[in-house]
Amino acid sequence: MDDDIIKLTFTGDILCKKQMLESARTEDGYDFSSVFAGIRPLLTDSDLVIGNLETPIISEDGDMVRKRISFGAPKEFAKAVYDAGIHVVSTANNHALDRGIEGLESTIEKLDEIGINHTGTFKTPEHGDLIVEKKGVKVGILSYTYGTNAHHNKVYLDESEEWRV
Repeated sequence: MDDDIIKLTFTGDILCKKQMLESARTEDGYDFSSVFAGIRPLLTDSDLVIGNLETPIISEDGDMVRKRISFGAPKEFAKAVYDAGIHVVSTANNHALDRGIEGLESTIEKLDEIGINHTGTFKTPEHGDLIVEKKGVKVGILSYTYGTNAHHNKVYLDESEEWRV
């Protein structure tokens, strides 16, 4: 009977605030494993866990969180998300352009390196839908947003780039 059933789990927003960065800082970088330790046991029996990644994954060293609502996180944050059992993320949300096009592309690259499936933001206009297969069942995942905080982060996409988000 269990072979006929897939368990889907959806998390809320996944973001990295300044306090989290400070507490995860190590001599060699960051360790976010304790941030997700409490939820990992809740996700392990799911066949597919989907979250909304509201933090650009960036490479720059320095001020990851520039303002109260302008986020950025290192690759270690995304790795901790993956290690917690979240293997699919939506990236289309109001923080998708907090670090501009460079941050959007960096996020995609880092998620690809880690092996996290994602949809919602794109590096090229030729992108497909995200379909994940579990136990022979295909699950289509869509990701949309109402806006990208352009009024705050001053990153505006012209019509020729609207395919990015």
